[in-house]
Amino acid sequence: MSAATPPTALFIDPETLELLLERGQADLSGSDLTLISASAVLDCHTETALRFGAEVSGGGDAHNLSGRVKTLEEVAAFGGDYCAGSVIVGESAYEAQEGLLARPKRPA
Repeated sequence: MSAATPPTALFIDPETLELLLERGQADLSGSDLTLISASAVLDCHTETALRFGAEVSGGGDAHNLSGRVKTLEEVAAFGGDYCAGSVIVGESAYEAQEGLLARPKRPA
């Protein structure tokens, strides 16, 4: 059996981040996040990101975004407009949750 492959990115919602910080299982300094467990420490770089929920305008998920995570930069690049928990893309509207996208730092 091989060792588990570490994730390439992890979306962390604000409530989970707050809980990790309170328990001493994370340290956040600017855009640097350290995740701490009993067996490992993982240093990450973070960006603000959105986790897309359901398409709510009734037009279906034409942009294939439901369930995906995109950085704010990526959302702007495809013409998305984010405001107060939702994203408008063309004629489609999606529920969206803001959080952090944490990507492990690579060794130098």
